[in-house]
Order: sequence, then structure tokens, then C-alpha cells
Amino acid sequence: MGLGKKMGMLLVVVAVLLALGLSAGTALACDSNIIGDFVWNDLNANGIQDAGEPGIALVTVELHKCCDDSLVGSTTTDANGKYLFTDVYHGSYYIKFILPTGYTFSLQDQGTDNKVDSDANAAGVTACTYLYDSDDRTWDAGMYQLASVGDFVWEDLNANGIQDAEEPGVGNVTVELHKWSDDSTVGSPTTTDANGKYLFTGVTPGDYYIKFVLPSGYAFSLPNQGGDAAKDSDADSTGKTVKITLVSGGNDLTWDAGMYQQPASVGDFVWNDANKNGIQDDGGNGISGVTVNLYKWNETNLVATTTTDASGYYGFSNLVPGSYYLEFKTELNYDFSPQDQGADDVDSDADPNTGKTGEIILVPGENNPNLDVGLYVEEPHNPPVVPAISTWGIAGMAAAMAVVGGFMLRRRATDSTR
Repeated sequence: MGLGKKMGMLLVVVAVLLALGLSAGTALACDSNIIGDFVWNDLNANGIQDAGEPGIALVTVELHKCCDDSLVGSTTTDANGKYLFTDVYHGSYYIKFILPTGYTFSLQDQGTDNKVDSDANAAGVTACTYLYDSDDRTWDAGMYQLASVGDFVWEDLNANGIQDAEEPGVGNVTVELHKWSDDSTVGSPTTTDANGKYLFTGVTPGDYYIKFVLPSGYAFSLPNQGGDAAKDSDADSTGKTVKITLVSGGNDLTWDAGMYQQPASVGDFVWNDANKNGIQDDGGNGISGVTVNLYKWNETNLVATTTTDASGYYGFSNLVPGSYYLEFKTELNYDFSPQDQGADDVDSDADPNTGKTGEIILVPGENNPNLDVGLYVEEPHNPPVVPAISTWGIAGMAAAMAVVGGFMLRRRATDSTR
């Protein structure tokens, strides 16, 4: 082949290469890779986009080159938490999310679905990804706000499980926060303040329970009484609540515990009130075998029953504080003494017509030994019987009796033989 022909072919090759090079450069200049996608409020802080979890608007998102960390571009999420970088050249990149004030990044790479997990680490930075003719909308970031939970421990004076007016808080009660999944304690326990208030702050959203440590001499009120969750008691007999689900930014101040002092008791004595005055002043003996029934005030369901002992005493112990009344019953021929004739510790407390007391209010720890009842036997009011004269014989009458103005007069009869 001649030199001229060789030169010609070389020029053709060069021309083709130049043409290819120009074409490649033009294609590079027009790259249109896309990367994005979503920043959301991870309400339960599990690092997965669950149904109903909303996007977060106005979060700053940066695109950086992996080779030198240089900033390629910056944008902000829209009202729905979406963001997108377009017209990105081929290359290796990472994304950095700028955390808004008050938020924490969710755990990275939770679950098995890249489309719904969180890709940012604790610093808000993703792994590097290589873009080449890409439309990669799987780069998301979950973030959440810390939560708080509390609220109140109170002395349930009437033990009804409801925060009634004037019932005071109980101070210095230990309260613990536990993870629901494994019972582990979260942080350090706290104690209620002088007003019975407590609060756990800076809590990661999730499932928990609270445990109240019962002070000596107290018992827990019944849980979930009434229809107001803000005023009931939430602790069971061991001091534990049910599962508490805290969401991002939540402040749940409905977890309370009522407690009351134990026990309350009431008694005490049924006596023979020989002088019928309703006061224990005549040295009357106790009466045994008298039935005593205990009822809740304004209710007819029997709480407990007992009988007086050989000395006339009775008692009910380990009672839940509250309002009660007593009913006294006897099969013997007794009447009830007059009610409330003297001081509480020596008078008779039963209504003479019903055998029932009035309302007895027992506060926590109270022992009321002043519920006494006097009973007496009413003597029959029969007029004296005067034998018929015919049974005596007129001459042989030894004595005669007459009732004049309520007095009995005696006369010695004259001996018929005298």
C-alpha cells in the first residue's frame, strides 16, 4: 500500500475517533440521572415507613461527590416530605440530610425493603451510590422527636380509684419506666415531687410500661374506674400499667396511680343495757351471739358478717376505706336502746327501729372501735292477780289484798276461831 493511501486511511480513523469523542462528550454533558426521595416523621422510631407516618417539610438535603465530598447541590423537602435531584452526571454520590431542631435520626437500614427504610446514619449521611443512567428514588431519611410521659400519684382517700377533689398527691414515690419488649429499665427511676407529680422526658418513641413502687402501709386502688382516663388509676395490684405507646413528639400525661393506706377496721361491743338509757354506765354485761352485718353505704350487698363473742365484742378488719353501715340482729327477746344518747365511745349507735347504724366513713388506716349497741329486755306490765274470795272461805281468809291508788295494802285477817 502506498504512503498516500496509508495516510488517507489514518485520517479517516482519526476523523472517526474525533467524531466518537465529540459524541461521547456531548452525551456526558446531557446526563440526566435522578436521585431522591423522602423524609418522614418516624412516629414509632422503628426506622420503617409505616402507614400513616407523615412527611416532614422544609428539611435541607445536600448531594455530595464521594471522591472529594464536594457539594453538588442542595434542596429542601416539599410539603409532603419529598425531595429530588435531577440532571446529575454519572458518578458516585452520597446524600446528607440536615436534621431539624428537636429531631433525632431513626436507625439506619431497618427491615429488608430499601424503599421504606431509613438510609441516613446518626450524622444524616447515606452510603455512596453510583449513578449511571439512573432514576433512583429510594434514598429516604426517618427522623423523630423525643417523647415524654407522666403524671400523678395520689392518696385515694375513699379508695374508689378516681381522683376526687381534695385528694392529695403522694410525694417521694419511686416510679420506673420499662421497655415493653424486654422489661428492661429505661434510664434511672424517678420519684414523685411533693405534689405527687412525676415526668420522664427525652424518651424514644416506642412501647413501654410504668411501674410504681408502693410505699409501706399502702395498697393500690382498683385500676380503670370511671370513664375519664385522665382521672383514673392505671396501676394494677403489682404497680404495673398496661402497654404505653409513645409517638414522636408525644407528651402523654395520663398515667396515674391511686393508693390508700391499709387496713381500716371497725367494731366493737353489744351490751345488756339494764337501765335502758342507751349509755354504758351500769356495768352491763356483753351479749354474745348477736349477728352483725357490714354493708357498703347505700348498697344492699353484704360485705361481711360476724357474731359477738362470749364477752359481747365483734370486729371487722382489713377493710377497704370508704363508707359503710352496720346492721345488728338478734333472735332473743331484746329491744334496742335509745340511739346516740352520749359520747361515741359509750353510747348506742343503732336505730331502735331498724337495728342499723348511720353512715360510717373509714379513712385509710383508721380503726373505729366505737360502734356499740345496747339491748334490753322489756318487763311485761301485767296487773296483780287477786285470788277469788271463794277459794279462801270467808272465815278462813288469812290475808286480804287490795290495790288502792297503785299501792298494795296488807291486812291480817281475824282468825275465825278467835
